[in-house]
Amino acid sequence: MSATISAQDRFYASISYILPISAAVVFGNTLFAQVPYLLEVYSPFIWLYRNVLMLPLVPLLGINGEFAIFLALYLLVLRNPQVSRFVRFNLIQAFLLQIVLFIAQILVQALELALAGVGGYVLTVLVNTTFMGISLCCIYAIARAVRAEYTDIPGISTAALIQTDR
Repeated sequence: MSATISAQDRFYASISYILPISAAVVFGNTLFAQVPYLLEVYSPFIWLYRNVLMLPLVPLLGINGEFAIFLALYLLVLRNPQVSRFVRFNLIQAFLLQIVLFIAQILVQALELALAGVGGYVLTVLVNTTFMGISLCCIYAIARAVRAEYTDIPGISTAALIQTDR
């Protein structure tokens, strides 16, 4: 399979995971405080999150850099039949991981309101698990993309294959 996937496609498939890793750094604050070395490793993603993804483009509508990048990639890459299937599959997986982060963020906000300070441990576990889970999924997917192999993340990969074959 790796013979049919070019080095350029491997590169583009790999960099598609920068978006979810950068968005996940919000969930890593607790771990960054406990393991300062992680802060050094994730500093480029923290910079990207603060300076690009959270850049307010249309503040009145709540449109920021993250939404603009998401929309541009969707319109220019995912719906373009000239882009290889491998790149589109990996980009869809990255988008689905981004959606998981969005759902986790809503869940954390709801739990903060519902528990009103008494569920700090529960929130810490949820936030740390989200950060580590998304980071590990992205690292795994990048490693597989570099090797020109399709990833198999339960649920996410199946949904990505369905969307890729449309």
